[in-house]
Amino acid sequence: MRASNSFVGTEEYIAPASLSVRQLMYRLLHRDPRNRLGSREGANDIKKHPFFLGVNWALIRCTKPPRLDAPVFGRSEAEAAQLADPAPVDSQIVDF
Repeated sequence: MRASNSFVGTEEYIAPASLSVRQLMYRLLHRDPRNRLGSREGANDIKKHPFFLGVNWALIRCTKPPRLDAPVFGRSEAEAAQLADPAPVDSQIVDF
């Protein structure tokens, strides 16, 4: 594999070209949590960044996400439901 200039390091992911994208990534990944984008005003701080200029947040909030055709992480819906809400375990039976 040849060296690339991309964020992830593979050619499938194109390196961000615009200044606003680079600034957004830098501010989101800032080492000091107190200076990180979103640390003062939360999500509103991030939404105000120039990268998101023109995004209709109300429309996104009201949009229903598409149904996934494939089970998440290769699990069936029944398995995923069981993981989300496991059966209670009797603490007297558990052997530590």
